[in-house]
Amino acid sequence: MKKNINFLLYGLFFLLTGCFKDYEERYLFEENRIEFNDAVINSNASGKTFPILGPVPAANGKLVFRVNMTGKQSGHDIKLKFKVISEETTAVEGRDYRLPNGEEFIIPANSSFGQIEVDILPGGSGSPTIAIELLPTDDIDIMTRYHKIACRFVYMLTVPDPSKLQVVNDMLVYRDFSVGSYSNQNIGNYADLSNYNIYTVDGANANQEHIDLITLFGSSSGMNLLLPSSTSFTGWGSTSHIPTTWTKRNDGILMRIPNPEADELALFENANSVSGLLSAYSYFLSTIADRPGYNSTNDGPSTRVRNMADGDLVVYYSLERGVVSLLKVKSVTSSASGSITVDAKTGKFDTSDLVKNGNLAIEAVAVGTSRGLVDFASLSTYGFNEAITSTIRKETDIAYVWSSATGTNYGNFIPMQASMTGWAAIEASNGTGALNAWTADERNGGALIHFDNASDAELQAFANIMTRSQLIAAYENAKIDVINRPNYDLAFNGPANNARIRRPESKSIIFFKSNNPDRDLYAVMVVNSLNTSSASNRRMELLIKSDLK
Repeated sequence: MKKNINFLLYGLFFLLTGCFKDYEERYLFEENRIEFNDAVINSNASGKTFPILGPVPAANGKLVFRVNMTGKQSGHDIKLKFKVISEETTAVEGRDYRLPNGEEFIIPANSSFGQIEVDILPGGSGSPTIAIELLPTDDIDIMTRYHKIACRFVYMLTVPDPSKLQVVNDMLVYRDFSVGSYSNQNIGNYADLSNYNIYTVDGANANQEHIDLITLFGSSSGMNLLLPSSTSFTGWGSTSHIPTTWTKRNDGILMRIPNPEADELALFENANSVSGLLSAYSYFLSTIADRPGYNSTNDGPSTRVRNMADGDLVVYYSLERGVVSLLKVKSVTSSASGSITVDAKTGKFDTSDLVKNGNLAIEAVAVGTSRGLVDFASLSTYGFNEAITSTIRKETDIAYVWSSATGTNYGNFIPMQASMTGWAAIEASNGTGALNAWTADERNGGALIHFDNASDAELQAFANIMTRSQLIAAYENAKIDVINRPNYDLAFNGPANNARIRRPESKSIIFFKSNNPDRDLYAVMVVNSLNTSSASNRRMELLIKSDLK
């Protein structure tokens, strides 16, 4: 027991003599020395010879560091100097901070304490650090272990520089838009593309519903762009910059276009409206898989794209957010503290304005069960045997019927209000046809326009249609353009108001507008395939885009 007590006393002796030594160094002398109070009471940061305080919210507006002076007090103010340690400081003077008193401070007369003030400026960004060092004078020395201090302060949100922001029609254009990676102290790595706000992790955690894009660096995947809904965040571990615990994780689609061709770059350069952005999105969505060197892992469409490089195009689309963006990458610094700088064009669209898309298989309609009646609003098809209620009949827009008389063998699209007496089983002069049972107000009218053998450009224009306004514009343009197309024939191509168009075949594009005042409907369709065999009921595969207001 006595031996244990001796060991205890021996340990206390060394502990206390260490404390007394530190106390003696700092206070048991009469000469004046200065030190940071926070350096005395806080441990040094890993790998540093001084503490790093914080993070402090930038909204606090000010950092104050207390300076202690040992030795005798003076009967007059003492003016002292300090310096910003440039190699340890990531904050930018004039943007993130300013020194209201320059690099000087005062220890007032008859006092042992002074303070250094740093103003945090509201226009800064990221989570920068400022490090400062006390400087000796001829009369006052420094405490060598306590003469340096640093502090990190955090901006929850960085708004875009108005000098780089431009409104172009219904788009928002931003030049030199930069997003950092997770260790970048000067730029946050969470972006709201609708307004180009940049958030640090603390700001993003408090504003999950606004986050569209997250930038992360991977040792093998370079700079990555991810949507909050991505399932790939586990690759970076359970660190604070990973939103796996968020309650709101916005979804969408990302595409990377490496080494874009001139015509692809033109889609970015020439986009001057939300409609143009949506068209570009639709174009890349339909062509990305056919690009040279396409890599689905790196390029999407997905919730993550990898290995971002200078010159890439990036396409962002979110139906959930109603946001579409095109980004042209100007520079990439690929590291954990790196960044991506882009020129950006963004627009918001009314999600209720989006057209309905769908595939539909139809059969040449007859009296039996063949399904050749089409409701464009619901993208559904059925036969006369199912169209037995007034509700279904009033929702029917066209019939697909087949001409097989001598010299003919082709399909027809006919609005329900048009005469179908050429098919006696459908509409007979003696009133026995299936359509004869329909009342006049159950037979919708409409106008049809037919582009046969559509060109690649016309098919791409179809693919680009995403909104009702684009759909209406496509129909109105088709009315003008159809008469100038090769081999135009009014009977086959229209415009046909309450009349049929003939011979829809593979690569045909058919435009439709309802004439019913209670049915404000537009539709456009592409014939993907046609089987002319009667055994298949002349089955036709359609891709349809429609909208009913």
